[in-house]
Parts: sequence; C-alpha cells; structure tokens
Amino acid sequence: MTDAFIARKSAIGLWKETVAWTSVAADVRVPKTSWVLNPEFEEAVDDSGYGVIDEVYDTQTTKNFSKITLWGIARDDFLWYLLLWALWTSTEVACVTLPAPSWWTPARSDSVYVTTATTLDNAAAVDKAGSPNKVEIPITNHIYQDWDTVTIAGTTNYNWTFVVSNVVALTSIEIESAYNAETFAGSETITWSTFTGEIKKITSMWATPTTYYWISTTTGTLADAQTLTDWTWTSTAGVTATAAAKGHFFERANTNAHQSFTLYDDDPVAAVKSTYSMINTFELSAEVGDYVKFTAEFRGQKMEAGGSLSPAYSDENPFLASMANVYFATNEAALNAATASCMQNFKLNINKNLTDIQCFGSQDIDSLHNQQFTTEWDFEALYTDEVLRNYVIDSDKKACRFEIINDEATALVALQIFPSILCDFSKVWFKEWTKTDSNNDIVKQTLWYSGQYDNATSMQVEILLINDNNTWY
Repeated sequence: MTDAFIARKSAIGLWKETVAWTSVAADVRVPKTSWVLNPEFEEAVDDSGYGVIDEVYDTQTTKNFSKITLWGIARDDFLWYLLLWALWTSTEVACVTLPAPSWWTPARSDSVYVTTATTLDNAAAVDKAGSPNKVEIPITNHIYQDWDTVTIAGTTNYNWTFVVSNVVALTSIEIESAYNAETFAGSETITWSTFTGEIKKITSMWATPTTYYWISTTTGTLADAQTLTDWTWTSTAGVTATAAAKGHFFERANTNAHQSFTLYDDDPVAAVKSTYSMINTFELSAEVGDYVKFTAEFRGQKMEAGGSLSPAYSDENPFLASMANVYFATNEAALNAATASCMQNFKLNINKNLTDIQCFGSQDIDSLHNQQFTTEWDFEALYTDEVLRNYVIDSDKKACRFEIINDEATALVALQIFPSILCDFSKVWFKEWTKTDSNNDIVKQTLWYSGQYDNATSMQVEILLINDNNTWY
C-alpha cells in the first residue's frame, strides 16, 4: 500500500505515434496545473422484471476507453504538441527578410526559388531520338542530376523550362524536346533552382516595423545572402535568413484521421498509459492579470500498464495575458496593419467532434475519427462604442488575429523576434452580443463568434508558433 500523496507528484508524458495504436515511449514531460486520466465505460443494463420491485438485474460493460482532460499554462515549446493534435498539419518555416523585391510584391502562397546560372558550351545540340524525343545539351562540369528542373535562355530553339531526363557524365544533359539543329555560341544560359519553397505566412510584428516572410522548404536549403525569386519578383539583394527563430506553421488537415499520441500518467500508486489518444476539444484563453492557459480534452484506448517516468522537464517561455492582443481586419492580408482592440479576456475553442467506431467481438474501440471542424471565440471588452455590437447587427464578416508575443523573453535573433503565437482566422461570423447591466459596475460587452471556411485563402484557421526549438520536433 502506498502512502498518501499530493497530485504534484504525478508525472505526465506523451509522444506522437508513428503507427496508430502502437504505443511509443514518453519523450516529452508535461507541466500541468491539473490532469485527469480516467477509465470510461458504457454499459448495457438488464432491467428485466423478476417479480420484485428492484429496477436492475444485471449490468455488462459494452465499451471500454479512456478520457483525458489536461489543464496548463501555454508555453512556447510544449504548445507545439497541442496545436499538432488540434490541427494535425505542421510545416516548419524559416523566417527571412527580402530586400526591396523588384517588379512585384511577394504574396502568401507564392512558390519561391533560389537559382544559379551558368553558360552552355560552344557546341551543337545532339538529337538523341526516342519517344518522347530527347536532345543532348552540351554543358561541361555541370552539377545537375536526373529530374532537376532547368531553364534555358538565349538560344534560338530551346528557350524553355525542362526537366533533366538523363545526365551524360559531366559534359552534357538530356532534355525532352523536339530536335532543332543549333550550335550554341557559349553565351546562352542555363539556370536551375538550388532551393524551392513556399511563402506560408507574411507578418509585420514586434517592435521593428519589418516584414517577415515565413517560408517552407520543398527542396534544398535556404541560407543568408541568397537571392529569392518567384519569376515575377526578385529580391534586389541576398535575403537575411534568421536561423535562430524557428517557425512552426499549423493548418487544419482536411482528413478524418488526425495524429494520435500515447499518453502516460505516472503517480506513486501506478503507472498507466493510453495509446491511440486523440484530441476532441482544445481551448486557449487569456484573462487580464493571469497566464495564457489551455484546456485539452482527449479520448483514447483503454488504460493499461505503462512505464514509470523520471522527471525530465525543459525550461520554456510562458505566455501572459499582458503579452496578448486581438485584431480585426477586412481580410487576412490586412491583419498586419490592423489596430489592436482593448480586451479583458478572450477564449478560443477548437472542436473536432471526435467519434469512435466499435465493431463486434470486443469492448475496445476499433478507431477514432475527427468529424466536422469548428472554431468558436468569445471575448470581453469595455462598452465604449457601437463597433462590436454593429458587427452582429450588420452580419459582418471579418478576419481576426489572436497574437501573443513574449517580449520579456530573450530575443531569438538580433532582429528582435521573440517567442510568439499568432492565431489567424480568415473569416469569422459574429453571432451574439450582450452587455452587462449591473448598476454599480463599469459596463462591459461580450461578443461571440465562430470561424468559417474562406475560399480566398483556402482556410478557416492557421497558427504560427515561433520559438527556438532547433530539433523541429
């Protein structure tokens, strides 16, 4: 028998499963303010009459699973796991500044490239025939590989973008093209991409009015002093890549089988775990005078024995309500220039409407599935004008941002980028408004609204988490 103990002695751990239903070791320890991992049951009741007034004759368990609720303070590192649970798609993005791009303005979703160019040899193109037809292009000491994409310019017959179909030693490459006789002068150029990626987010935040581009990587590596282009605009000088600031960009995955985790609970009485655990609801809230907090509710496979956990917590940067702001704008692109609204508290709820599937032959659940995806917000503010109330009356749709910047932490880079989280909603619908009516209190207003899918940006919500985690989880 174990001596009595307080809940602070419980250790909580988790890790994402590579294969659903297959447990993994707990690589992450969770600092929690409260935690409940309980067995849950459903039962069939035999209420047959046996000639007596007693209501129930027998009860049998029909379903066996786990329900987990976790409360805690939002911190810049651990929050990644909860956001992955809630949205499922996470893309690692690099933060760069672009020196005065020419001709065009970089935009969200632009495909971007870093290119390098060299010249063709003073030699003739060679017909290699085949189906489809291939042409050998002379270029000595090249570094191309099969399936690289190259762009040829300055020729008479081969000005186009091609895929390298075959590399002939280091003296030439083959492309798929109709053959036209041509001897190159040696001044024609061939260009290829050493990096390809996509602009996932554009922000203008922190104390410096700098525009930051958060870029995902498809191929190659983005580094300082490289020139970026999307073929309509080109940076006029090398970019500054802020390697110390790690961006994690979350989008809602359009599937019904999101990421599962194994959860552990180790206390002085027993160590248990629940595999195949998925999030049902996730709430992020802020109230003046307190930390930003989260609540997460999970459902998973039935409890079973789990390994003991030794304390291995990491120091992280917490978020406070004093670091938070809320913005409204006509669309997502305009949020960077929006003015913050004065708020006293704020609550964001993501609901994945989790359901389980159970088949004949077992009390265990067979699978878990997230269903319709919904987001809801509410916040409280002073009632000093009609703006928020009229959002409801006029059925307005707005873009909204909930931003938290921990500028009390050590800056991640010299550009003064701090641990941050940006929750952007491309289109929200304001559905309810009330004001307080206590005779002795300052009048306040509360506004409720819900997120909607926006076809222009192909999203309802996206979240950018910024920290110094170099391992990309």
